[in-house]
Amino acid sequence: MHYTVAGGRVDVDYLAGSALTSVVVVVPDGAAHELRGGGFSERQADPPATRDNLGMTEFPDSHRDLLEAEVASLATIGANGFPQLTEVWFLLDGGELKLSLNSSRLKTRNLLKRPECSLLMLDLQNPYRYLEVRGTARIEDDDDYAFARKVGAKYNADLKVHDQPGDRRVVVTVEPVNVYPVDMRGG
Repeated sequence: MHYTVAGGRVDVDYLAGSALTSVVVVVPDGAAHELRGGGFSERQADPPATRDNLGMTEFPDSHRDLLEAEVASLATIGANGFPQLTEVWFLLDGGELKLSLNSSRLKTRNLLKRPECSLLMLDLQNPYRYLEVRGTARIEDDDDYAFARKVGAKYNADLKVHDQPGDRRVVVTVEPVNVYPVDMRGG
């Protein structure tokens, strides 16, 4: 919850059904003062997300090989506000990162409620190197399994065997907001 006070901002955090857990006052110079449990501490405020401070949205050549990785970690936001992580199959299709998901799965339900997500492709030969794509999920029906068959071709699998009667498939396209190529190897 945010309140604007004399050019600053006050953030109030509650745990569902419980008492106040913290108050953060952000003053115009960007410093944040946090009051928690009677104590008072100061920290730098996180900058607001604007188009001016968003990262790159293109896939860099240095990490393009990871777009063909075997699996990726998909992070969604659960109903309780906590992250939910799942290993998923994915496909770079027409320059876009896409997933074929079963509509009955928790990750799909999470994305339908809150489309913010992150897809991380780890270099399995060098775990200090990865590509993280934070973005917004665009979800479209795949009733004819056309995209599911494309993903299945990459993995030599029939995705229908993972679906129960009455389940359906959706195509999830991760529309990048930030792309983070990371290589922490020294030297």
